[in-house]
Amino acid sequence: MAQKKSRKNLYLYALVFAVSAAVGLFLAKTSHAGDPADGKTASVVSNWKEGDSKGLTVKIGKLKEANGRLTNEDITYDVDIKVIGESEDGYTVEWVYNNITYSGSNPFVKKLYKTSEGLKIVYTTGKDGMFKELVNWKEVQEHLYSALDLLENEFPDNQAIKGLISQFKALYSSRDSIESTLRDIQIYHSPYGGEYTLGEWTSTETTLPNHLGGYPFPAVIKTGMTELDLAKNRCKIVATQKIDEEKAAAAVKEFLRTTAEKSGGQQHFNGAGQSGVSINDVFEYDVELNGGWVNKAYFKRETRTGPAKGVNTYEITLK
Repeated sequence: MAQKKSRKNLYLYALVFAVSAAVGLFLAKTSHAGDPADGKTASVVSNWKEGDSKGLTVKIGKLKEANGRLTNEDITYDVDIKVIGESEDGYTVEWVYNNITYSGSNPFVKKLYKTSEGLKIVYTTGKDGMFKELVNWKEVQEHLYSALDLLENEFPDNQAIKGLISQFKALYSSRDSIESTLRDIQIYHSPYGGEYTLGEWTSTETTLPNHLGGYPFPAVIKTGMTELDLAKNRCKIVATQKIDEEKAAAAVKEFLRTTAEKSGGQQHFNGAGQSGVSINDVFEYDVELNGGWVNKAYFKRETRTGPAKGVNTYEITLK
């Protein structure tokens, strides 16, 4: 039972930090044939210079409801962000985590989040500010592996925790896999590189990872600019993303069927509509146009798998 719970905790942790790159790419590629001088169109572009630095406050909320039990946890931390390089191709950015706090009572999870204390992420962006690549992934990997080894030593007789730490190490095994955990960075940079027209919405089909395995879930993402104040030099960008629940329900039923066959037991969910899954995302950005900094980024994901529900949120605020 402890191992199953640990795997579930790993999934919940990964759900918070894993990024759906399709959202950022779609936002960045959103383009309209409007004239920026018409007072209705704005481009979100980083106008940074080497040496620029800012402070961010990040708050992550996790609310879960399963088996009649409701849990609500918050993680907050500060980020020091600095432009340490500038070239014709774009920027090199340093992102450092500090003052990490966790509101929950689980001592292992608290220490797990603390493994990122002082962690320095160095990455590149395009000239428009769109995220490109993690640069110091080996250094990040060494930091996290060392912190996980120390954490494992604090629970020497807990086999479930040993297994969980092993899975985290696998999650940090390559540049791509580490990039997939940089959820806050990906969220913050998502609107960059896009041109938006006030009141116009663009939609496209995309996919979201299937946490049960198998083919990704089909989804639709819509994006638009809901506010533009040229006098105050700011705009608001909004995006929504929703999976195809009918196709997702079929995938869940197939997962339950094969799981039941392998275990020789019964399916956990029976009855129409109970074995469905839903994922609804909302992104909101308040952007300062001249300087090219996102003043506030907000992300909310509402999920349901059978009777279990969850809400994950990110609030990233420029100090």
